[in-house]
Amino acid sequence: MPPPHQQPNAAARARRLLAQGKPGEALALVEPLARRKPDDLELLVILAECHLRRKERDKAFYFAERALAKRPDHPELLLLRADAAPRAVETERRLEYYEAAIAANPRSAPAHAGRARMLVKLARGPEAEQSLRRARELEPDNPARATALAQHIADNGDAQGASAILIDALADHPDDATILSTLAITSNYAIGMSADQIATIHRRLGAAVAKPLRPRGVFDHDPDPERPLRFGFLSPDMRRHSVAFFLEPVLEHLGASLHATCYAISRAVDEFTERFQSHADAWRPMHGRTPSEIAEAIVADRIDVLIDMTGHFAGSQAPVLGARPAPVAITYCGYPNTTGIPGVTARFVDSITDPAPEADAHATETLVRLDPCFLCYRPPDEAPEPATPEGPFTFGSFNAVRKYTPETLDAWARILTGTPGSRLLLKHERFRQPDALAGIADAFAERGISSDRLELLPNAPDPADHLATYRRVHLALDPFPYNGTTTTCEALWMGVPVVTFAGDRHASRVSASLLHAVGLPQLAAGDRAGYERLACEIAGDPGRLASIRTGLRARVAASPLCDGPAFAERFERAVRGVWRSWCENPV
Repeated sequence: MPPPHQQPNAAARARRLLAQGKPGEALALVEPLARRKPDDLELLVILAECHLRRKERDKAFYFAERALAKRPDHPELLLLRADAAPRAVETERRLEYYEAAIAANPRSAPAHAGRARMLVKLARGPEAEQSLRRARELEPDNPARATALAQHIADNGDAQGASAILIDALADHPDDATILSTLAITSNYAIGMSADQIATIHRRLGAAVAKPLRPRGVFDHDPDPERPLRFGFLSPDMRRHSVAFFLEPVLEHLGASLHATCYAISRAVDEFTERFQSHADAWRPMHGRTPSEIAEAIVADRIDVLIDMTGHFAGSQAPVLGARPAPVAITYCGYPNTTGIPGVTARFVDSITDPAPEADAHATETLVRLDPCFLCYRPPDEAPEPATPEGPFTFGSFNAVRKYTPETLDAWARILTGTPGSRLLLKHERFRQPDALAGIADAFAERGISSDRLELLPNAPDPADHLATYRRVHLALDPFPYNGTTTTCEALWMGVPVVTFAGDRHASRVSASLLHAVGLPQLAAGDRAGYERLACEIAGDPGRLASIRTGLRARVAASPLCDGPAFAERFERAVRGVWRSWCENPV
């Protein structure tokens, strides 16, 4: 047992280990000392911080409370208690903890940021934004403050305002991956950014995320263009998730000569996960693994072709892609833009989502077009039969509130104005929150649409109930510039036509691709004015609408959009083409 005079040195070493991101080693260092001196304030604080970094919140909270008992008014200990509070603690109580930390130190940016997180959970969005702005004022050079504020604003439909904040922060932190990632994602929702600007942001992000891991050198894989291949599917969404409806047809119908290994990042397990496991030749649970560990597992499995399903969205494995653990890497489906990552070989799209040659100029990957559509949809088993709606003509959109740009709301308001007596049904989880309800109602009121023409519903916990709500919708309206994907497929499967317009980027052309695939290209307008006019014309022509709705599910089922075997064959052929290109120059 070390003599007492060694404690300061041990504590300092533990602090250094924490700063290096090694909480486990720091914990092993201080625990023996803490057993000797269980009431030592410094050791209690270090123990709390170690457990918090290890996401062991119950233990962290226990030690933070013990430390706070010795210094009840200490600002940093009050903040530590708030950060460590387990999720089982009521949100109102956690808010009180952060407010106590702010009372002790009004200039604590982390305390204001923590307060904002609790306010968001309590559906007090305007107050949360105030706290986020205050945190940024206090720490203007901290990239995390800019990204948190921007994400909050973007989640409420103001992608342009969020982009402005991020571009401002990027001036001082040009290589910050978090700012670049948030800006890249936000750019998909923002009107007003050029294709060149968006491509530049993604290239900068790709360079930034590829730095942490060292790329591999020459591969020793057999460069035989026709041999059986080992596919690796990398995704956090091998569960009930929008991506799952498009991944399953690929896995289910892969040819026997292809060996599929799934690298599942999420800890969630449900009926989708079980089906994915049954389709895969090998299953690798990767939740909690570092990018380096995941990359090494892929190398050890000798994967020939790695297929990423996430891009830069939540659960992104961009650093794994940057490490280039397989000779060929393909990004597909989950992200509506180029990754910008040098190690990603190809991106699968189609000729409608990414028309040549314009789209090719803005992608770092080779664009491979899976015509007639880059997606194949597996309809949900629990979907009820479509039904003709009763009552007043109802437009609907079940897309995320983040997609409700001011321009989208302008168009929807003009469509409602142009179809007297019509209503608009919007459905999203955010509509459990009073601030979201009030925000949308106020936005439409500013555009001359009274609240009695709106119906705002939260998501139904039962998937069948969610889908049944489409029976109340006559015609679905697509948001822009970020269209629906799963929501468009759901609407069509439930017999509801979708009106969209093909914009200037992949995200704003997906619904056009889906509509072409099911034989309804006439529902994709070429501009905003055409979109508004088309929606009003269909609403005013019951015969035309009835002719589109009649047999729509059967039409979708018989279309390329739901032809799993044919799509898997095209998918394999496209992958094989990318593999052949590598075999010609195997480096």
